[in-house]
Amino acid sequence: MQADGNDGSMPPDVNSTPVSVAAQSPKQVEAQIASAAKTILSSIGEDAERKGLRKTPERFARAMAFFTAGYGMSTDVVAPEDAMFEVSNNDMVIVRDIHVASLCEHHLVPFVGKIHIGYVPKGHVLGLSKFARIVEMYARRLQVQERLTEEVASAVQSVLAPEGIMVVAECSHMCMVMRGVQKTGSTTVTQCKKGVFRDDAQKAEEFLALLSRRGTQPAIQPSHSIPFHLHLHLHVDLPHTSSTLFCASSADGSNTMKLPSLLALGAAALVSADDPDSAASPVEASLPAFTPTALKAPFIEQFTDAWDARWKASHAKKENTEEEWQYVGNWEVEEPIIYKGIAGDKGLVLKDKAAHHAISAKFDEPIDNKGKSLVVSYEVKLQSFLECGGAYMKLLQDNAALASDEFSNASPYIIMFGPDKCGATNKVHFIFRHKNPKTGEYEEKHMNAAPSAEINKLSNLYSLIVRPDQTFELLINGESKKNGSLLEDFTPAVNPPAEIDDPDDKKPDTWVDEAKIRDPDATKPDDWDEDAPYEIVDDEAAKPEDWLEDEPLTIPDPAAEKPEDWDDEEDGDWVAPQISNPKCDDVSGCGPWEKPMIKNPAYKGKWSAPMIDNPEYKGVWKPRKIANPAFFEDKTPSDFEPMGAIGFELWTMNENILFDNIYIGHDEAQAKAFKKETWDVKRPQEEKAEKATKPVDDTKKSPMDLVFMEDPVLYIKEKTALFLELVQKNPVDAVKFVPEVAGTIALAIITILLVVFSAGSSAAPSKEELKAKAEKAKAAAQKTKDDVADAVASGADKAKDEVNKRTTRSSAQ
Repeated sequence: MQADGNDGSMPPDVNSTPVSVAAQSPKQVEAQIASAAKTILSSIGEDAERKGLRKTPERFARAMAFFTAGYGMSTDVVAPEDAMFEVSNNDMVIVRDIHVASLCEHHLVPFVGKIHIGYVPKGHVLGLSKFARIVEMYARRLQVQERLTEEVASAVQSVLAPEGIMVVAECSHMCMVMRGVQKTGSTTVTQCKKGVFRDDAQKAEEFLALLSRRGTQPAIQPSHSIPFHLHLHLHVDLPHTSSTLFCASSADGSNTMKLPSLLALGAAALVSADDPDSAASPVEASLPAFTPTALKAPFIEQFTDAWDARWKASHAKKENTEEEWQYVGNWEVEEPIIYKGIAGDKGLVLKDKAAHHAISAKFDEPIDNKGKSLVVSYEVKLQSFLECGGAYMKLLQDNAALASDEFSNASPYIIMFGPDKCGATNKVHFIFRHKNPKTGEYEEKHMNAAPSAEINKLSNLYSLIVRPDQTFELLINGESKKNGSLLEDFTPAVNPPAEIDDPDDKKPDTWVDEAKIRDPDATKPDDWDEDAPYEIVDDEAAKPEDWLEDEPLTIPDPAAEKPEDWDDEEDGDWVAPQISNPKCDDVSGCGPWEKPMIKNPAYKGKWSAPMIDNPEYKGVWKPRKIANPAFFEDKTPSDFEPMGAIGFELWTMNENILFDNIYIGHDEAQAKAFKKETWDVKRPQEEKAEKATKPVDDTKKSPMDLVFMEDPVLYIKEKTALFLELVQKNPVDAVKFVPEVAGTIALAIITILLVVFSAGSSAAPSKEELKAKAEKAKAAAQKTKDDVADAVASGADKAKDEVNKRTTRSSAQ
């Protein structure tokens, strides 16, 4: 579903007076909502005064005030003009995965999801946080998703006037889950295109394609950037810190790098030059080399040479469709594309998303498990995560008709094992097919209380052990996650009950099921007034002396001015945004005063006779039991039928799922030895690679509270951001409050230029020369810092106060 709006279109309330409850204080509004909530509770048969509900109306009122706070917001406040920055770049900007939660206006139940915004700048970009605030402004209103999508797009168009704007919303609606059709897992997708996104289909497709690249690292966006006409990619290792900084070309050939990143790199270079051990550390630790295992088992697969002679992709035809093949998904054997753990180690990779895949391999000899343990183990690496799909294996029943190129979902299996996830469902399956010795029919037995799968981009080892004493154990990465009995922990149970209800036994017509009845002898008391209201006006209440009846709750902002480019004919009459009336801040309230409502002491509600024990009650009727004619007892369900092949038959919305190091045998000790050779080696290397690429914890601290040695890169970036903010208002204050940046800014830039030009020359300077230059630069920086020491001493306290004020305001917005 989509809306193709005109470039200048906007929802009617983008710059109009916010919706509000005129001349009423927030307390009055909450009191009215709470009163209505009490009425609702009484109407559905609840006692609003019982302990669990006593404070519910007030809680509900406060929650509704929060959920609908968007009516009091406007784009002038959430996206002010000073949040826009001039740029020469005209490449697409995408702000993805903005969480959204709103109330459906039809049923007042939530819908939640994500909104993605893409736009092509026209000389300006908007601060990233402002997009989230615009989404929040419209989400905190009673909404339908289609209108929310249009309003967000129109608001961004109005504020930024880009070449084009496209908004995609993906939401799950509780009105589809909790009522009506009651369908879980459904998602509604809406979109709105304006400008070039509407006129150029290729531009819209580019935006959608970029959204689908969930596994990629976000592109670095310029902010407070300075010209830099060299390509730069430097990796700097600090104690406990690793940063990779980029300088990338824009579409017009200019190169930009964040100034905070430049300064951070300069500081890192100083620390590195002062620490010979750090300077000598390698950029990346070498990975261990792959060596095929020497272990022998009924089936071990590491996807070495000639793997395609062992594995065959399915060409099974799909019935009742026009498609030639059911399983169109491709398979490849290749090294991981992310977080490698062992050099040269390859795995079987499912390559296509939103496609059916099937592939299988026959065993050299059928695996007979009678009287033995069965050990199954394999690695799964979700290189693009797993949003919806399976990564489980099947051990196929051995039979003469088994043909791997015709393997499909209809092929009989004995065991199905492995992870499966879609939406809120996340489990590791263990299912086995059991043959009824009386009828010869097979029935699937599902493990109860399945553990959750590991959803990350690392190699995770899934292991299943079934022992001849009928116990089983499921392990993930060597840790036991589930254990139990084949005879007790599966549904339906392996063995049917010895007795069943008699299907011919019927409940007598005279059987009384009601344990309680209304007291037929009870009468309504004479003083019971059913018409008394739940609440009445408090006649004893008096208007506070400081209440200002003639003052409105909000007033037009006197400081607001109509934008110069505002066109009344195209944009409509301009109306100044509303702000809180300052006269109401320090008084009890503004606007017409009304006496509040209080609980009516005479309220009793509708009278009904009390419940008493039913003297005719005979208890819950149950049919009599008879012997189960289908009863049998299999005491050894672990004696699975022979298994002749392994197969992966999967559908998934995520590509690049890698399988490796499959072990199927009878020896638990051997399986552990195989794990030690493979997973135990690669997993630590993968974790190290993941840690090196993870972003720094973005928990905000006040810049004045940061300590350099705790996190040098974050320290420099935050200090620089504060300096740049202050210098726009008053350069003198910027030097006073953030002397660290004022004293090192020139030094840092010079350091970067020295590093770059040295890297570009034919003869690189020695370590001793670099260290000498760094020492000289540090001495110059120290002198500059000493020169502003007096300013630091006199301005430090003031600086901290200013920062705290700013932080408080930001938190409140």
